[in-house]
Amino acid sequence: MNLIVKRFFCIGLLIFVVFMSGCAEMIEVAVTGAGKTAKIEPINFFKRSDDFMTKSGTDNLPDFYYISKNVDWSKYKKIIINDFTSLTPDIQKISGLQVTEFKNLRKDIPDNIANAFDGSVFSQCKRSAERIDHNDINSIRNAQADAILFGNISEIIHMNLTAIQVEIKLVDAKTGEEIIKMINRSTSDSDRVSMPINRCLANLINKAKNSRI
Repeated sequence: MNLIVKRFFCIGLLIFVVFMSGCAEMIEVAVTGAGKTAKIEPINFFKRSDDFMTKSGTDNLPDFYYISKNVDWSKYKKIIINDFTSLTPDIQKISGLQVTEFKNLRKDIPDNIANAFDGSVFSQCKRSAERIDHNDINSIRNAQADAILFGNISEIIHMNLTAIQVEIKLVDAKTGEEIIKMINRSTSDSDRVSMPINRCLANLINKAKNSRI
């Protein structure tokens, strides 16, 4: 009888360990955001994506980022923000992505960045009145600004979970150089999408301004 009890106990313990391992993996995904450990997919939004650094430690930076070297930040006084684009055919159909606070993420995220950064991170940070093509250097140079912030929203699938990927770049309006680039990922059912983006972008820009590289 004791042998049978021991066998049942061992089987139960094994099941428990396997179950907890699965839970731990799911908890890790929930905490870090689905897709954060996935490799960077080929992205046409940036001129190049092989120069990204990966977030490390607990610093509140984007998952992947790039800071151009030897940038004179004093010349970037007026920044304009374009409407974000999206490679997703119909972003409103992504389950859990459209929350009450953000009815149109492609417009709401840049609106929130402009409101938060105007007079704080930058002297002036306004929304662009006209559509600017981030691939057209003439369109960029004709903009009445020192730099232009572009963004793109896409979805990625990781471990059967849908995640939102926000790609942002700050482009010099005179040269077209990408002076700041970032990729941030989060689970699509998050109650907040824009606030972490604002925080990570602000921290990245402050890091760039304070870096002697």
